[in-house]
Amino acid sequence: FQYFFALFSKNKKTADNFDPIKILNDETKLVVYIKKFGAGKAISQIERLASTEEECHSMTHLVGKHAYQIFKNNAFQWHAFAFNSACNSGFFHGAMDELRSGGDSVEGICDNSPVSLKCAHDVGHSLMAAGGYKLYEVLKKCEALSKKALDQEECFRGTFMENADGGINSEMGHGSKYLSGDPLYPCTEVPKKYKAACWQFTMGRFKILYGANYEAMLMACARIPAPYNRPCFSSVGGVMALAYPKNHA
Repeated sequence: FQYFFALFSKNKKTADNFDPIKILNDETKLVVYIKKFGAGKAISQIERLASTEEECHSMTHLVGKHAYQIFKNNAFQWHAFAFNSACNSGFFHGAMDELRSGGDSVEGICDNSPVSLKCAHDVGHSLMAAGGYKLYEVLKKCEALSKKALDQEECFRGTFMENADGGINSEMGHGSKYLSGDPLYPCTEVPKKYKAACWQFTMGRFKILYGANYEAMLMACARIPAPYNRPCFSSVGGVMALAYPKNHA
């Protein structure tokens, strides 16, 4: 109850009377603010005041950390409604980092969310990024996340998407050993139950490895077994249509 009261607090005048700059520079005051007015209000202030996306992400990451400490799993229940993509999902990443560092289980954390699929997808992303890109370990946690097959599958998707996209971002300290010069890896090696989710994110690797070499992309798509190859051909066709808008032939 405390979480939902804080999240939907209508006492905006009192909340706005706080000096946001002082609050955001003092973790003790930030915790008090989150308890009283909710994480959503704190994030709104951060979005307004942060000068860069990196600063915004790190500050909302801190809000997520304290929100999990205060509200535990309830912090995830409305994450997409209140602060889904704010500051590159800093809130969600911070909450997930705190859950993971405390050794808590992800089981059921998205069950009461009205956007459980989005929540599950973000769990996959966050577990990969926070856990050192340990692919198979994260996939197992996705299976424990929910008894719903759709939620598990969406967590798999978030995991493979993070592996393909975030796993190459060395500037952010990320790096995955489950990437190689073969754009179909690791999909060629993962167990069958993960393949559908994995094959969906080969296009990102194609762009990195092949640039605008569409023939190489199509040849790689041909190596993917049916029916998983259909989305691959479709994606390459879409990229080609954008590259040659007046000459689709």
